[in-house]
Amino acid sequence: MPWESKTVEKLRREFVLAAKQSKNFSALCREFHITRKTGYKWLKRYKQNESLSDRPHCVKVVSNITPIHVEEKITALRKENPGWGAKTIQRVLINEGNSDIPCVKTVNNILSRNGFISPEESLKHRAFIRFEKDHCNEMWQTDFKGEFLTKNNKYCYPLTILDDHSRYSIKIKRIIYIIFYNRTGPAD
Repeated sequence: MPWESKTVEKLRREFVLAAKQSKNFSALCREFHITRKTGYKWLKRYKQNESLSDRPHCVKVVSNITPIHVEEKITALRKENPGWGAKTIQRVLINEGNSDIPCVKTVNNILSRNGFISPEESLKHRAFIRFEKDHCNEMWQTDFKGEFLTKNNKYCYPLTILDDHSRYSIKIKRIIYIIFYNRTGPAD
């Protein structure tokens, strides 16, 4: 024979029915492992014919939402001036005398939400972040630094070797090629 499973609502209804007949409310609350404050809350809901199930804990009113008329001003200004960013739009609206303009980050979020800023374009304008090893001599980098013609008609190709962590130049090696000219032009 399986155990009888009780839902939270059933237990709360059981508590309320027992509370109507009980003379010691505190003892009944201890029996159901709830506080007296919670017991009174369930009794009050039962008397007002409200549901005894859990209520959502989310906030019903968000106090810091940007008003619609401000969003419309921001999007209208961006439509007129597609090259302006959030900082410029915010400054122009403040200079016009609007007092309820949000911060630059919020203006940027409004522009993104309304499709004025594409993710591809945002990636183009991100600052370059150079990776770096944690310790010296973990990794070296080599790089040719271009070419130049010396006085004796030889091309020099400097090759640098540097430590990735300290950015110390370990070696600069010059590689020289001699250009031979014949009467028809440079040799291949």
